[in-house]
Amino acid sequence: MMIPQDKIDEIRERVNIVDIVADYVQLKKSGKNHIGLCPFHSEKTPSFTVNDEKQIFYCFGCSTGGNAFTFLMKQENLSFPEAIRTIAKRVGIDLSLPDKKISGEGNQRELMFLANHAAQDFFHQYLLTSPAAEPARQYIRKRGLKPEIVKGFKIGFAPQGRDNLAKFFEKKGISLEIAEKAGLINRGERDFYDRFRNRIMFPIADVKNRVVGFGGRAMGNEEPKYLNSPTSPLFKKGEVVYGIYQARTAASNKGFVLVVEGYFDLLMLHQYGFLNSVATLGTALTAHHIRKLKGYAKEVYTLFDSDEAGKAAALKSLPLFIEEDMHARVVLIPTGLDPDDLLQKQGAQGMAQYIEKAKPVMDFFLDCLRIKFDGETPSSKISFLEEAAPYVVSMKNAATRDIYVEKIADILHIRPDAVLSTVRAAAEPLSGKSRVRHAPTTNEIISTGDSIKAEELILKIVLAHPHLHDESVDKAIEMFKTDFLREAGRLIINALRKKTAAGDSCGKADLSALIDSSNDDKAKAWLLKTSVEDDDSVKEEPKRILEDCCRKVMMASRLKKETSLLLKKLEEAEKSGDMNSFRSLSDSYLSMKRINKLQNKS
Repeated sequence: MMIPQDKIDEIRERVNIVDIVADYVQLKKSGKNHIGLCPFHSEKTPSFTVNDEKQIFYCFGCSTGGNAFTFLMKQENLSFPEAIRTIAKRVGIDLSLPDKKISGEGNQRELMFLANHAAQDFFHQYLLTSPAAEPARQYIRKRGLKPEIVKGFKIGFAPQGRDNLAKFFEKKGISLEIAEKAGLINRGERDFYDRFRNRIMFPIADVKNRVVGFGGRAMGNEEPKYLNSPTSPLFKKGEVVYGIYQARTAASNKGFVLVVEGYFDLLMLHQYGFLNSVATLGTALTAHHIRKLKGYAKEVYTLFDSDEAGKAAALKSLPLFIEEDMHARVVLIPTGLDPDDLLQKQGAQGMAQYIEKAKPVMDFFLDCLRIKFDGETPSSKISFLEEAAPYVVSMKNAATRDIYVEKIADILHIRPDAVLSTVRAAAEPLSGKSRVRHAPTTNEIISTGDSIKAEELILKIVLAHPHLHDESVDKAIEMFKTDFLREAGRLIINALRKKTAAGDSCGKADLSALIDSSNDDKAKAWLLKTSVEDDDSVKEEPKRILEDCCRKVMMASRLKKETSLLLKKLEEAEKSGDMNSFRSLSDSYLSMKRINKLQNKS
């Protein structure tokens, strides 16, 4: 279904980008903007900026930017129509056809969500009411889960039998093909059959409480013991965390999030009041997990089992935390216990004490190295250093690096400069890589110096003071030397002309709509960056500055043409041997170059 442009414009006018972004990023008000940690790259100092007035976002760290549609497309991996439909639903705009038929990629995604929610209700009601689910209810009671947790997390039961869920979908009029795409049923030779059978079911919701997939715990001897939904347009195991919807507010308030591996560990933590807890679906932490959690907490506390596998999982996460520049701690619990066991034996108070004593993950790593290379021999110290150095050198904060150089020196009873030399040696391969020439980034391109200053000022003034736009500005923009600024200028002019045609000759260009109409990434990046910057240079005497800049651009364009013509005549005079003309033209050319140089300095 094609979405009419007037509907897109209506959605754009109705939505507030700050509300959309705030679902994923902790934002703080800073002047006219809101700032936070970028969800698209690792950073410790916020450079991600959202402008409420202009309805755009821009990151000064990675040059990613756009409007509410763009943000949702990048964050949720949606197509443009999917993002529009998602926001339309949020702001209460109906995009359905008169006959309510649903088609197309975006609506298929919506249908998958509907199928997942229907499956959630089916499993949950079956657990609560069916006599056949009594063994599952007994197991859940044995594990210590209270009814309010079962209901709060919509825990359910997938009955035995080949096609109970498939038949339920047929009765409800839900497409079996859609249910298959969502990973709820499988296709046999003749018909469809249920993927999950005789399993306790854990619906996995995203931050908006939309069910993206399921985890199922076998009640019998079925393998595997835990079965998750397959990868689908809604579900990617390495990116999803269980309990994020329930934990997001508590994690934000407390400043840290507890990460466990299993469903029952997570549920017991919430039952005992640790509401800032999430789980990784039994898989190792990934960079995607960490980036997702960054939006809700400043620090991650890993709470894995106390066995060797749990310790290995904590250590495996260290390079990810360093790469993502995320503070992290390891909660160490007694050997032989998992978080569920500990809570049932020592209660919330006991767990709180272990959380309070959580060690920074790098300190935990160094403790493990002390055990691994126990001894005062030179070889053990060298081995310790060789394993620790790559992690220290990867740290992005210089002060943190210095702290760990000192710590390692204290542990090994050697001078800090000996540690530092090993760290530097580990850094050499990295620095060699950094010397490889690379294509300039958009950020570098749009930060180039004086040669484009006049062109930039013209666009900034017209954006801030649209009433100053006239034909001389149009002519100057067409003479811009910089291609992406010329394209940006044309976009601005077209937007202002539309405003004038609509009877609003003083209205500012709608940047949120403007960037959707641009196919030039450099032009788009410049518009976004400029729009969230506070630039005092265009606040005083904008009319005079605009006139001066237009004059400068036009003069530079004229000089360029005249210089090109002179060069052509010089070549002709040299070829013909007319030395008098050659000397005269040379003097004119040198004079033209001096004028051009002075012009660029002014």
